[in-house]
Amino acid sequence: MPTGLLAGTIIGAGVFALPYIFNAVGLSAGIFYLILGAAAYSAIHLMYADLVVETGNNRRFVGLAELYLGKGASMLGLLMAVVQMVFVMTIYLALSVSFLNLVFGDDFTIYKIAAFWVFGSLAIFLRAKRLAFLETLISWGMIAIIAIIFVVGLNRTEALSGAALDFNLSYFLLPLGPIFFSLAGRVAIPSVVEYFRLPGVGHNRALIKKTIVWGTVIPAVVYAAFVFGILGISPSVSDDSVTGLVGYAPGWLLLTIGVLGILSLWSSYIVVGLDVKNTLGLDFKISAFLRDAIVVISPLILYLAGFQNFLELVAFVGGIFLALESVFIVLMWLKARKRNKNLPFLRKFPPALSALIIAPFVLALIYEILKRFS
Repeated sequence: MPTGLLAGTIIGAGVFALPYIFNAVGLSAGIFYLILGAAAYSAIHLMYADLVVETGNNRRFVGLAELYLGKGASMLGLLMAVVQMVFVMTIYLALSVSFLNLVFGDDFTIYKIAAFWVFGSLAIFLRAKRLAFLETLISWGMIAIIAIIFVVGLNRTEALSGAALDFNLSYFLLPLGPIFFSLAGRVAIPSVVEYFRLPGVGHNRALIKKTIVWGTVIPAVVYAAFVFGILGISPSVSDDSVTGLVGYAPGWLLLTIGVLGILSLWSSYIVVGLDVKNTLGLDFKISAFLRDAIVVISPLILYLAGFQNFLELVAFVGGIFLALESVFIVLMWLKARKRNKNLPFLRKFPPALSALIIAPFVLALIYEILKRFS
């Protein structure tokens, strides 16, 4: 169950960026980057679990940043978290076009975006109890899409021969941001730790460690299956994966993917919107009217301002916000390790090797910054 909780949190919209990335950089190189990302995030998630256990699970990312890195770091972390989540909502808006087109055709794009935004925004104001089904809907919707594409793609393995198998040096750092976006699951770690504190479960540290590692690795395996499925179906891989299926996949498959994708994105949009709303209220102490306005209007403003490229948005969030978040976690873990050399999950991990963990995130951050000034 806790493995599924972490894996279900991780598996999300980022998967739709990976086939294009893998096709661009080379399939074998893409798999290498996926393995690298899974290894890096396994360490990051274990480090964060160490921090959660060390502080008694009564603090989250911003609180931990304040405890270990100071007030300035906590405010930066809080601001990053809010801006990041607003951009994630914008990603869902941008990606919704692709799924809506599969169901309703290519016409009237602005009206379809408006409808998705309106229904998503209105649902944010529903009571949380009425939205309890959304996490399940997200997970099962994504799993269904990936499973269907993988099964159909298996029947067309000859198409994989057209996929690029050699490493493309010109796209050396391109995969980092999208892969980090696809594998991030920090928000689920406190719930995983808390599960093992339930009566009758037992606080087995070795089992928690294994759960976190498998909960991070399983999504990477699922993503690889999705990539092979897409490459098997379509010789023309689009940056959102699904648009390139048109003309190569049967109508029933396109319609099924479209419906499941819309439901999954809609529910994700609501869940993230509620998170932003709660963060603005609890941490920033912003009035109800202002935080509602920010949650509702900000994603649409960003979209209309030109943030409409799904792949660029995923790379931006993964390479900037999530890379910074991971750097923060490593720095916090190093501070905690100085205070207590017997942290539960990575007590034998030499602090000097933290540079290996932090390196790909720093590279992604530098790459995304330079890309926007070049």
